[in-house]
Amino acid sequence: MKSGTIVYVLSQGSNVDTSLLEAEVHRLPLAGKLCLAIDIEEVVDRWFELTVQGMKNITCLLAEKGDQGLRLTGRELRLCG
Repeated sequence: MKSGTIVYVLSQGSNVDTSLLEAEVHRLPLAGKLCLAIDIEEVVDRWFELTVQGMKNITCLLAEKGDQGLRLTGRELRLCG
């Protein structure tokens, strides 16, 4: 079964450098297709994109941007499948 993961980065400000976050997301030890989202509208867009690509199990992981990089919060949403 194909699986996908959306990493939803909760940020404090609007000046988020998405290119750096994208690189950090792909360094996370996660399996399947990875996507980055920085607001709730992007979560919905990425969910649709992964569904169109045939992903059956899509999970949304919440992450925070900290001083030492991206940190997963441990909170997880299962979006479909």
